[in-house]
Amino acid sequence: MGARTKARKRALDVLYQADLRGVDPLVAMT
Repeated sequence: MGARTKARKRALDVLYQADLRGVDPLVAMT
């Protein structure tokens, strides 16, 4: 698995978690 794919999955995970919690993705990342 390439680094790009990993990074994309990580970003999607962050967005998904943020969506579940109802918070801003940028807030969830920090």
